Amino acid sequence: DGGAEGGAESIGRRDGGGWRDAGVEVSPQTGQLLGARLAAVGGALFLACVAFGFVQPMLSLYLVDHRGFAAMENGWAQFAVAGGYLVGLVAVDVEQTRRVDWISLPETTCAAGVFVAGCSLAAIGAADALPDAVLFAILAVFGVANAHVLAPALEGMKRAAVDARGPGANITEGAVRLYNVFQDAGQVLGPVAGGLMCADAGFEGAAAALGAAVCLYGVLALSYAASRARPASLDGGPADPIVAGSASAVTASAASRRLSRPSKSDVSLDERLLGYDYDGSAESSMG
Repeated sequence: DGGAEGGAESIGRRDGGGWRDAGVEVSPQTGQLLGARLAAVGGALFLACVAFGFVQPMLSLYLVDHRGFAAMENGWAQFAVAGGYLVGLVAVDVEQTRRVDWISLPETTCAAGVFVAGCSLAAIGAADALPDAVLFAILAVFGVANAHVLAPALEGMKRAAVDARGPGANITEGAVRLYNVFQDAGQVLGPVAGGLMCADAGFEGAAAALGAAVCLYGVLALSYAASRARPASLDGGPADPIVAGSASAVTASAASRRLSRPSKSDVSLDERLLGYDYDGSAESSMG
């Protein structure tokens, strides 16, 4: 009775280099989640944000200074990027609702997105030779491609973290932290690197060079994602929802069955005197 007083005494134990209360899941440190698979998704996210950070300020300066765009025309150019991004978000949401039992689907989507983003950025580098309508179309494609990197990246990082830590690990907080690190780093570096590159090579040269680098990374990321492609059920991931639902229903039905109750003659005298039956529920000893 003395040891049970209060009932809320904290019991600390070691877990991944830190202390935690017993029964409380603590997210592992971000360094424990960072593997090759997660780094591949993070690299795609980082480069997509670098490219986006380059286009936003530098494109406006180029269009106004070199192509003589008025404020309204410059606004329509930025709208093409933002509108394409919104369309891409809707497309990614539709794609993720499809029942695809494929473990590397988010990583493959990110890799394809960064590849298309790099190609479209390199095409923007040839803006002097492009009509305005073609330029706007390329900017819209650039926005769609960026959405296909940023939207599924977090899910890809979560799956990669599960691959590193094993099923059942509490990895959501660590994956979100890493997502924010890669995204913020790209958004900070993009305008700075864009300014330095444009100062040396001009907008066209900077866009072509950065686009080629991003496109090359997309090829490597696609190759890596293809090498990791396998059914999600092999990693303990979600299989076909219909099959999984049937299996869970059978499991729940089996778990709900109670052991057969022995006859009164098989119950010990002590149990009958105490008034408990086989399944532990109290009953009157008079019965």
